Amino acid sequence: MLAGPFWTSPDRSDIVVTPPYAELHAHTDFSFLDGASTPDELVGRAVELGLRGLAVTDHAGLYGAVRFVGAARDAGLHPVVGVEIELSDALVPDPGGIVVPDRRRASPGAPNVPDMPIAREGRPARPRPERSRLPGHRAPVKEDLRGVGERVRGP
Repeated sequence: MLAGPFWTSPDRSDIVVTPPYAELHAHTDFSFLDGASTPDELVGRAVELGLRGLAVTDHAGLYGAVRFVGAARDAGLHPVVGVEIELSDALVPDPGGIVVPDRRRASPGAPNVPDMPIAREGRPARPRPERSRLPGHRAPVKEDLRGVGERVRGP
């Protein structure tokens, strides 16, 4: 029988069993402006909550992975290491309007940096590699989700 966030044993109502759970999307303070906790703090909180595993998926890099894996193993928590990568596609507009790859010079005399992200509306810009530049990428890509957002949001 489901009772709130816990499963109650059908034969003994006094026994409460928490279902196994692992958070699979967490950012550390290495994901600037998105994560606030150190890898050690995330592991400590996961253990307090009784999680069996935790995935750290920082933006565009594995910056906190070594600290996270060490802390998780020391605490008996199953570590999962991942990375959140945002892909840019010139044919698909950025839905948030936050990150725009810019191929112009940042200022007169500055070197030209391809795919240099620029900030829009006071929000930070994140690097977004183009699909065609990713290793092992084959064109054309069929998993493109163009138009899904409009269908989900409706008119």
